[in-house]
Amino acid sequence: MRFDRVTIAPGVMAGMPCIRGLPFPVAAVVAMVADGMTVEEILAVHPDLEAGDVRQALSYSSGGRPGARATTQNCVRFLLTTQATAAV
Repeated sequence: MRFDRVTIAPGVMAGMPCIRGLPFPVAAVVAMVADGMTVEEILAVHPDLEAGDVRQALSYSSGGRPGARATTQNCVRFLLTTQATAAV
């Protein structure tokens, strides 16, 4: 799968995967979904984001496999991996 909304740039959030070059980490979107927020709630709180950003962040966090679901387990695994990488 091609991720055109997920970007990784050394100068943005220390190279963490972000949404469209914005200083908005994919992990933050995943955490909001894991906390039970709907796409509509996320977009209302963060108007710079688009529905496609949320969908792609979840797909990215699930490994980008076709048909993979963004389960709570996948979200938690992604968040833990992202936090461990950021701590290094």
